[in-house]
Amino acid sequence: MFPCLQKSPFSELVLFAAEFLAAAFFAVGFLAAAFFAVDFLAAVFLLADFFAVCFLATAMGCLALVYRVHPQYR
Repeated sequence: MFPCLQKSPFSELVLFAAEFLAAAFFAVGFLAAAFFAVDFLAAVFLLADFFAVCFLATAMGCLALVYRVHPQYR
């Protein structure tokens, strides 16, 4: 499925980076949307950005989850 993530010295580092970036994207997107919510136009643009960032974070989180539970990568 993801041959580059099979057991290697860097597989845990790649997994940690994916999980960390997913959490960071959620946090930054949420804070930015909350901080600029007073300006309607900025809020509209930031809301779109927030959903894009959440999609990216969800994709990275799913990749990390698949890697954690898939028997091929244990």
